[in-house]
Amino acid sequence: MGNSGTENTGGIATALAATLVPDVNLDVYIYIKQLACTTVPKNLIGLDIDIQIDSLAIWGVIKNDVYSIGGILNFPNASEASNLYSKLPQQSDVWTKLVVSSIYVVQGSDVPAETLKKAINNNKFKPYDDSSALGQVAARPYSNSIKPVAICIVRPSQASIDILKQYVDLKTVNTVQSI
Repeated sequence: MGNSGTENTGGIATALAATLVPDVNLDVYIYIKQLACTTVPKNLIGLDIDIQIDSLAIWGVIKNDVYSIGGILNFPNASEASNLYSKLPQQSDVWTKLVVSSIYVVQGSDVPAETLKKAINNNKFKPYDDSSALGQVAARPYSNSIKPVAICIVRPSQASIDILKQYVDLKTVNTVQSI
């Protein structure tokens, strides 16, 4: 334990390395998990029920300035997942798949979306293995009082900066570009 009162045994990096991701080149990976399930209020998601989520992962793939976002919602049990899946509205640009206690979602088109869907449909997953990103995560403070709930990793590229410019203000883009 250092002077800051925190220690890092690589706990969150170890947990992140154990998560499974589609066997594709990810440009973005966001992982959210708490010790207990998270209740998502129905008014936040526009449905008629609150849902319990065990964890959430979001994956981003960029190819030739076209991007797709995919992800998985893990529920505490199959009935929770099935109940929500039956209430999801059908959207032309959103693909969904129910597998036991998980719902997979892919939004987008072209090669990035098809790459994610193919990996999910063929059950082609691998442990998250970006050693550079995991090393950075392991360097973050971690203790009984400092436990990250979410980790976001973005592979730096001009394409990811260009996409970011569409959604955030110029000050944020300039900060990201300077890193």
